[in-house]
Amino acid sequence: MMKVKDLLDAIDYNRESDHEIIEICRCGGEWDEVDTAVTSSTLLLPLYTANIKCMEATAANIIRIDIDWDELNERTGFYNWDDNKSGG
Repeated sequence: MMKVKDLLDAIDYNRESDHEIIEICRCGGEWDEVDTAVTSSTLLLPLYTANIKCMEATAANIIRIDIDWDELNERTGFYNWDDNKSGG
């Protein structure tokens, strides 16, 4: 399965682009509910190891992906909001 870092390597290997865009479907959201970043954004670092479930070119220089949020959360615990609120 392709990971986010593999896709970014194919699109923008040196992470220098200011015009290549990646749209990421939100956790628990629909295909049209996305957050957007340039491929060179360091904000994408926590998602590098996420598995891509689905991807599509939506326009010139724009790729939309849906990642496996459940698998990412199981490995990292990033999105255990209830546990984090209680200090666990």
